[in-house]
Amino acid sequence: MNQSNKTPKHLTINTASSYQGLSVNNNHGMVVQYLDRTKIVLDNALQQFPRTLVINFGLSFPQSWEGSCVHADVINRSISLFFKNFEREVDKVLAERRGQGKRVHPNCIRYVWARERGSSLNPHYHVAIFLNADCFRGTGAYDLASNSIASSIQIAWNKALYLDSFLSYGLVHFPQNSEYRVDSNSMLYPKQYGDVINRLSYYCKITTKEYSSAHRNFGYSLK
Repeated sequence: MNQSNKTPKHLTINTASSYQGLSVNNNHGMVVQYLDRTKIVLDNALQQFPRTLVINFGLSFPQSWEGSCVHADVINRSISLFFKNFEREVDKVLAERRGQGKRVHPNCIRYVWARERGSSLNPHYHVAIFLNADCFRGTGAYDLASNSIASSIQIAWNKALYLDSFLSYGLVHFPQNSEYRVDSNSMLYPKQYGDVINRLSYYCKITTKEYSSAHRNFGYSLK
């Protein structure tokens, strides 16, 4: 579903293959304001944590919810509930480490997300979280009992949808290129930084967003 003809006039569209000298995934036009916010979130993360871990993933809804008015309120509130639940799950993981006498590095959760709807009646989300790479090395195991970032994400989404884990299987998708590490002290820093911007620029594309809807199409942390 292409929504580009409904793009609000206050949004600026970038049709070039680069943004501020950085390559973007511009098979479609990009919303400059969304690119700006994505870069700010990444810069804020790196300013606090010179080694930053970026994890991107997808969140979807059960097919059985297609066109259901019963679940409309849950769908509308799901992304805000997800982040609240995720912060709680991460706090639990870090508290358990402290209880085991392990060193716990400081951490701050930052994020960007895009809400899209293709051929499905339900929307879906693309989400990227930014963490201290000294605190978390990666997504970790996908087992819900593993106390990993991957399990924390899945549990948080289960709770946001008020679903048991066996009913929510497959609703969290980690793509093959789900993890990025950016080390501002590394010789590879320019490439690492550029790779993140290029990957997350996909979130900023014009298409598949519902500009006529009352719902936000793009969100980000203010930290």
